[in-house]
Amino acid sequence: MPQDGEQQPSASLGSPKRSSALPAWPVLALVCGFTALQTFKPSEPYLVPFMHCVRGVPRSTIVDSIFPFWTYAQLALLPLLSAGSELVGYRAVVLVGMLGRLATLLLLLYGGDSVFLLQLSQVAIAVGFAAHPSLVAILFRSLPSESYARAVGLVASAGVLSEVAASFVGQMLVNAGAHQPAATSPYPPSHRRPATAGRSLVASCSSGALKYYAWLAVATAVHHLVFTYWQAPLAPLPKPNGWVSVAASLLGGCAALLPLCCERWLDERRCARLRSALVLVAPLLLSALLYAMAVAGERHDERLAASYDAAFVAYHVLHELMRVVCDAEGARCAPRFALVGGIATTATLALQSLAQLLGSRPGLGLPLHTQFKLLAAMLLALFAVCLGAACVGAARTASGWRWCDHGRRSRSRRVASPTAADARETLLD
Repeated sequence: MPQDGEQQPSASLGSPKRSSALPAWPVLALVCGFTALQTFKPSEPYLVPFMHCVRGVPRSTIVDSIFPFWTYAQLALLPLLSAGSELVGYRAVVLVGMLGRLATLLLLLYGGDSVFLLQLSQVAIAVGFAAHPSLVAILFRSLPSESYARAVGLVASAGVLSEVAASFVGQMLVNAGAHQPAATSPYPPSHRRPATAGRSLVASCSSGALKYYAWLAVATAVHHLVFTYWQAPLAPLPKPNGWVSVAASLLGGCAALLPLCCERWLDERRCARLRSALVLVAPLLLSALLYAMAVAGERHDERLAASYDAAFVAYHVLHELMRVVCDAEGARCAPRFALVGGIATTATLALQSLAQLLGSRPGLGLPLHTQFKLLAAMLLALFAVCLGAACVGAARTASGWRWCDHGRRSRSRRVASPTAADARETLLD
């Protein structure tokens, strides 16, 4: 494993040997295994029923007074732990994150019905999520840029397979009547790579990385909230949340591997066109799926529960695909993107906090189905921005072609018909 703070020479993934560092495959296997351990949370699909039915906490208190602490705590802790990773090393920050996850488990097991301890558990799990970029940084700093899509896809798939196994175990425990909580938490943010800051922002703007990070900031903020509250709109109804999580995680893992398959099967130009099409169309599809969830949750009909779950699974799968696309391409475009990644993550949490403040009790106090419609409107606005940017880019490309054609025609006229000065030089000769 590379030492913290050292820049390692690039090598292809799977190369047999690297100078003063482990080969890429052992590092990748270590990060995949660690991610799988972190995401194995059998009781996560039943976190709301556990707090409401077992601990006796009102559903409104869970939505308005407990879950928001995860967002606010992570927004405060992420800059501190990111700076700490540069001062004390990545491995120390990863250890702190694991201690936070362990504290979350203990608080949920022995905290009883104390709202304060449940809020503290959300702060503890926020420590684990804020430390997660340091784990991924160990992987990114040991791989060349051409292996980022493969690495992100494999790490995401390892986490997804662990989520599938955890959801299956959780559903089996619920079917057996054993409501024993395991590590529970909202969904983790997208990976970021701590690195030394330089002129990253300017370089990323010119290379196009900022486009992917801006897209990911809005989409991830919405996804965090949806993944946190998806159990709540139909909470009193008997729903197989474990099977829904299994389907979402398993299909999401398959979707995370699609970018790797496309890079192997398609040439570079077709991959670029496909990425551009996905960045443009995905917000519209995500908005439509989220609106369908809002409508089903508003009617609160058991007959619409299957439609609600199907829309959630499709929403999660599409987001997983886009997360890998934007993470890999943003990392490939930005050579040192600590500054850009930090800005994107901070923007994600800021948008998430703003949406949560507006929708929850301290703000407008909107019902969950209305909050989902508000989040769908945010994705629709993202689609409008992407469409406008695509139109501007197409117009600039078309004008550039016309200018190039005009220049070529001018040069051809100059070559075909010599000027008067050229004629005088010929006569003098």
